[in-house]
Amino acid sequence: MGNLKIEKTLNEAGKRNVVVVDEDYNIVEEITLFLHYLEEKGHSENTIEGYSRDLKEYFTWLNEVGLKFYEVRKADMFSWLEYLKTKVGKTDKEKSAKTKNK
Repeated sequence: MGNLKIEKTLNEAGKRNVVVVDEDYNIVEEITLFLHYLEEKGHSENTIEGYSRDLKEYFTWLNEVGLKFYEVRKADMFSWLEYLKTKVGKTDKEKSAKTKNK
């Protein structure tokens, strides 16, 4: 799984969805399943799009460190937090506790 990107789609009912795809436009199924779960729970489109951005970054980090999402241990999370701090968004500004916890 190389570079990931977010794509907006329309489902069969004409409702807008977001999916995360790899460079070959293969849908990242684990992310799609979670986003669908959020949709079923009634979360807003903005909330779902926010999670898609966060998960895109998380899965990019997983790829960089050579882990699958189910292999992550507590000790690995320090590496994720460092990645979040140095490579995501504004790297000259400390991330809020809300961002880190999310």
